[in-house]
Amino acid sequence: MTDFLHNKSEQKVKDFSDAEIELIKNEINIFVEALKNMDERQAKNKINDDRFGISLNSILHVAAKFGEVAAVADILRISAGDKLILNIRNSNSYTPLHIAAIVGNAEIVDLLLDANCDPNPQASLEKRQWRPIHYAAQYGHIEVVEMLIAAGVDKEVKTFFHLTPLMVASEFGKIEVLQYFIKMQAELNTKTSDENNNMNALHYAVIDGSASCVEALLRAGIRKNEHTSSGLDALDFAARGDNIEILKILIAWGSGDINHALFVAKENGSANAIKILNEMISCKNDLFNKSKINALQGDIVNKIKGFDEKNLHQKKIILSNNIALNAYGMLALTANIGLFVKSKKSLKGFCLENGLFKLSEELTRLEKVVGL
Repeated sequence: MTDFLHNKSEQKVKDFSDAEIELIKNEINIFVEALKNMDERQAKNKINDDRFGISLNSILHVAAKFGEVAAVADILRISAGDKLILNIRNSNSYTPLHIAAIVGNAEIVDLLLDANCDPNPQASLEKRQWRPIHYAAQYGHIEVVEMLIAAGVDKEVKTFFHLTPLMVASEFGKIEVLQYFIKMQAELNTKTSDENNNMNALHYAVIDGSASCVEALLRAGIRKNEHTSSGLDALDFAARGDNIEILKILIAWGSGDINHALFVAKENGSANAIKILNEMISCKNDLFNKSKINALQGDIVNKIKGFDEKNLHQKKIILSNNIALNAYGMLALTANIGLFVKSKKSLKGFCLENGLFKLSEELTRLEKVVGL
């Protein structure tokens, strides 16, 4: 039996058939039944001493991994509140709560928390000192996340590289978990450590390719133009990854430097990104051309009038080449103006200088609605 659990305890649960899992659970229960026939000291020693697989999992780790709720309950009764068993560590410094959070078994998480296990144990440095809540966020186990927060875990708790649970959810595209932390008013603009390139949640969501997470972070108010220590911002990452859907979202919100993103796209051979960025540059050139913007002024003014506090995120401004901007993207438009000496001008400033007063007035109104 011990050899059997040694061989099976390291494999991922998803790699087993239902029949194999039932066989493993049966072996777990045989082990637990043997514990019941020992005196308390013997049973506790066996729980502590008997380990399985190269990770040196205890029987409590294994029972948690394979979702054997009754076995976990029995082991907890045998342990009688013994903290050494409740928080027993394997070779990665994972406790049974880590394992339950990874597999997302809320019933076992509840049992462990009810037994007063440590709700926030830290894994080994090799495992980047992740805690159960980080794993629950990674795998999208929202119920487990909520339970851990209710147990007192800090929503801002960081890994070794300074990732918060919100950042982990963004990195792995877990929109439900991300929305939960946004609702909990978790800090949006935390950055990872210098060793981890000073990334923020938006960078991670873009690299993951999660359009829903990118949109959620932008709507929540994350700083959209932050650079990593390598000098790249969110738009640059989208250009490098040739992700058109996310490029269009970021462009709509006025994120990043279009020209630098085009440089990144060319450097990485991102053909689709090159096309869309060139189209955006062409649209922007039209907006900062006196004769062309004059012809477009009436239509743009009418569209801007459609913005209010409730719909600022909506892409109401449709330009040529189907480039769409929301209120934030419209207000973010700038261009370097001047024949010899260049100076950066906003679209409002350009309109004022060129007598396009209706548009400049509407942009001023929009700034007030946005809160600039």
